[in-house]
Amino acid sequence: MFEALTGVASRIADVARLLISRRQRRNIQIDTTAFGRTFHEDATALRLADAGYVTLVVSYTDRTTGAVLQDPARQAALEHTVWQARDRLAAEAGVDAKRLGAVGFSLGGHFALARALAGAVQAAVVYYGVYPWPDASARQLRVPVLIHQGDRDDSAFRANATAFAATASDKHCRLVTYSGAGHQFDLFQPRGVAAREAWSRTVAFLADALAAPP
Repeated sequence: MFEALTGVASRIADVARLLISRRQRRNIQIDTTAFGRTFHEDATALRLADAGYVTLVVSYTDRTTGAVLQDPARQAALEHTVWQARDRLAAEAGVDAKRLGAVGFSLGGHFALARALAGAVQAAVVYYGVYPWPDASARQLRVPVLIHQGDRDDSAFRANATAFAATASDKHCRLVTYSGAGHQFDLFQPRGVAAREAWSRTVAFLADALAAPP
């Protein structure tokens, strides 16, 4: 059912894996946390590929922190890799470039949201990864975004998610808060209620947002 393309990393810096299902033409780019690529992102890619998506995991950094967003040069380098990967996915044979989505975890959520704000994807899912954005940027959101946020996460993540969702258009941004869930709740509590509900919402959201036009 799946085909793993080899040699991808040699063509685009830090691209980890491309998994293809031939059943549909919906496409998802997965952005890792600040810890870099782990089994968690690969497992997510496999689950989405099994659901019929072309999935691309982007390992855009070695271990770092969100402080990298305070370093313009370093941030630009990471963004370059993420955008290269987006273009690589859009150019893949069988991919519908008008049905691109992004799923980002923690720091990866920032880059997924950045592409959504730029209109470079048609939908984005952000897991506990909203960093500060100017209100003017949030108001520019024109594609659907789903934000998963635990209520026991760091206060900055909670405040950023709330502020962004409050400023963005209701019809484009949905924030779901999970009781008792901390940062990376789907990794550290994979069988918990929050992880299960977040995944169900993610699958339903992407299926709707990236549905084929009538």
